[in-house]
Amino acid sequence: MPLIEPFQKKYGPESYAYPLDEAMLRVSDCLRAVAPGLSDGVVPNDSFERLLEISDLLPYTTGGIIECHLSHPKNVDLAVRVMAKPLERDALAGTHPTLIYPCQLFASPIWSRIRTFAQQWQEDGTPVNHRVYNVWLEFDTHLPHAVVTPCVFFDTGWMQSVSEPSGPAQEVDWIVETANLLAGQDFGKQTAANLERCVRLLPDAATLRYVGIMSSRPQAGIRLAISGLTFTNLSAYLAAIGWLDWTPALAETIALPDLPGARFMLDVDVGSRLGSVLGLEVSFAEGPHHTYHWHQLLEACINKGIITPSLLPALLIWPGLSTAKTTSGQWPPRLAHVTRHIVRRLNHLKLIYRSEEPVRAKAYLYFGGLNDSALVRKERGVIP
Repeated sequence: MPLIEPFQKKYGPESYAYPLDEAMLRVSDCLRAVAPGLSDGVVPNDSFERLLEISDLLPYTTGGIIECHLSHPKNVDLAVRVMAKPLERDALAGTHPTLIYPCQLFASPIWSRIRTFAQQWQEDGTPVNHRVYNVWLEFDTHLPHAVVTPCVFFDTGWMQSVSEPSGPAQEVDWIVETANLLAGQDFGKQTAANLERCVRLLPDAATLRYVGIMSSRPQAGIRLAISGLTFTNLSAYLAAIGWLDWTPALAETIALPDLPGARFMLDVDVGSRLGSVLGLEVSFAEGPHHTYHWHQLLEACINKGIITPSLLPALLIWPGLSTAKTTSGQWPPRLAHVTRHIVRRLNHLKLIYRSEEPVRAKAYLYFGGLNDSALVRKERGVIP
């Protein structure tokens, strides 16, 4: 990869500036490279064109997700990851010399607030600088205003319950302040109290993993993504925090077979009261050797009537490794200066419950550049 030494000295050994051609890299370059791994049954062609339209505005990052609404295949959303590396974080803050977001985006108040957040993220000693490892920008591409109203998810440093009475309140202060900044509003004392309760009552081994600001869905409140829960303690936790729509029928509907290596994450919206929508994300450890477990999970969803049988083969063709040799000439030439391998993974499946509605499902298809030779061999199945 070509490097420009003066920028290395300024930004450190893990950062670099691209020459002009590579600086024009966009997320759309990655999408074009992985397109042969997509099934039209999961991402229709017209929806993919919409993904390209939006991603063409976004400078290259090392990872992204295609979000597929399995009940409504035409609704396909896009999320891109911004990591706490000078290259990606500085681009979002507007201080990287060559990786640049289009200036017209920042005429939007939401993007202006995102830039302010990113600048705080850069600043040593701030809570977000200390805590946040990565941020996801999610675009609801089926909405006409998708580009100017991205949802923002930031990680929390895997925040666990704190036993001291003052602990959780102190811990959530920075989260509420960050949420207020990104949303451009004060969520209020009741929302902060509800968020504190959700953190304080976390069972052992459970963590608050991500916090989301749903800019395109402003009535949703603050989304909490909680990892480490099990079916054994899920209902007790929901009852403790005051989510009252959990029923035996719902438990039966989303109950899944005992799958080795399965990991769960609970999504719940917190405002002046808890939201009515519940999300349960299911994932497995990375690597191609877990395809069998994905097959089992998808079959269980078919048997419960949550997804149709045709989606199983359409989803299972996604995992793999895209290279210039496997993409039939679709590998963008300038992408080769940054990475020659893009991994494709089934990142997670989300089951979504809304009172008095059928359970819906979304599949999240991850793509990301790989430069580490050991990781490349692992994705090819050489390393178990």
